[in-house]
Amino acid sequence: MNTITFEITKTKTLVTIVGSASVEKVDITDTEIEQGFVKLLKQIKDRRDQNQILDAIDALTKRSGETRLEAAYRALSNPISKIVKIADVTDNMDLSRILTPSTKDYLRIKEYFQVKKILES
Repeated sequence: MNTITFEITKTKTLVTIVGSASVEKVDITDTEIEQGFVKLLKQIKDRRDQNQILDAIDALTKRSGETRLEAAYRALSNPISKIVKIADVTDNMDLSRILTPSTKDYLRIKEYFQVKKILES
């Protein structure tokens, strides 16, 4: 991969991380999400790049009623979302962030291991 391609991919991944975090953390409509990203996406001149970023964000966003494993398979289908999801899951698996992990935390970590295995397949 040449330097220019790497930089473009890195930018798309960073934009996807920001977009995904925004989508997952707030309860807003698709229209509001689209409007919120218009300003950001205008900075990216190539429409193909804009669509790739939106597709990656969509692939990362867990749907209501969807399991983590179902969401992982969708993230796996997109090369940008796969990179972002692996980083996210790896961070989420770090139990040192939790002072006194509960049984619920250990069960969640077990599920994250399954998600990471899917994503790395």
